[in-house]
Amino acid sequence: MAHGVEARVPFLDHPLVELAARMPPQMKLNGMDEKYILKKISSPHLPQHPTQYKKRAFYAPIREWFFTADKIAELDVYLSKDAILRSDIFEFNTVNKLLTTLLNSQPTTMNEQYLTMKLEWVLFTVLTTQILHHQYIEKNAACFKY
Repeated sequence: MAHGVEARVPFLDHPLVELAARMPPQMKLNGMDEKYILKKISSPHLPQHPTQYKKRAFYAPIREWFFTADKIAELDVYLSKDAILRSDIFEFNTVNKLLTTLLNSQPTTMNEQYLTMKLEWVLFTVLTTQILHHQYIEKNAACFKY
């Protein structure tokens, strides 16, 4: 929870917890629809869309931070063919294909956005591994300069 967005504090109200404990499970779940009663109670007070979203992780804008056309040149030191071959951890053609796919993607549906997010995380993992290799295996970190 150190890096989470905490929004449950209002639900720690003692009378609310007691009320929830007295409710039968089918009222809280309505089959497998989690938080059913909470959605029903809160929907008149909220815009229409929040109750229709599926549960999802907090999104960090990895693409916008690292993988845009104007920033990609800065990553060449880690993601170039030479850098990938030197580390001998990843296959350059695969990394390059994934990077090209991400740079050209324009997701419109939730499913496309989810797949793009997965692609961002894969490439972010490659990037961070390459940075660590560059800094500590190739000894480019400041600690090796003295």
